[in-house]
Amino acid sequence: MHHRETAGALVCVMHLLVLSDVTHAIPSRDRFAPCREQLAQKPAEYESAECFSRVALDESMWTESTRVFQSLIDAYPDNFWLPLAYGNAWERRNPDRAEQLYRQAVAGFSASGHAEGELLARGTLRTFLFPRGRIEEAAREYKDWISGEVLARVVTIGRDGPEVERAAHAVEIDELLVTVALTMDE
Repeated sequence: MHHRETAGALVCVMHLLVLSDVTHAIPSRDRFAPCREQLAQKPAEYESAECFSRVALDESMWTESTRVFQSLIDAYPDNFWLPLAYGNAWERRNPDRAEQLYRQAVAGFSASGHAEGELLARGTLRTFLFPRGRIEEAAREYKDWISGEVLARVVTIGRDGPEVERAAHAVEIDELLVTVALTMDE
């Protein structure tokens, strides 16, 4: 009896080894394929970068998304939508990494003179800082965000798109929130 049990266990182990070799040989479906296609078609749009973030979050693909985002950022160093979207993927999982990515996006958009991107990146960073109790930092981002310089550059672009409308609405809400928060600290 002992030999039969051992032989049976050996057959099971060999079966598992064969199956694991076969499953590694089968290429897995690239869940980021639709995002890659969207980025290729519309590289200058936030939604193209955000697609990768949504897949990472929806599928909990942390290791793969790290590799994918890093290769995209390396391949497109002037596309600051990528670190902004990558930060969104890490916000709850690794807040320090998310903040670093948000700041990278702000700096990149600012240095390149991309006013609309800077406006959205600063707003995202401010929104990230505020609920973490970093009210003074959030207020500084807020002041830089609506200092007139960044907002004026967006307005001079002549864009009436939904991003600018959302930003203008966010400014109104943020003004109230920052005023309340700073008043509470006094």
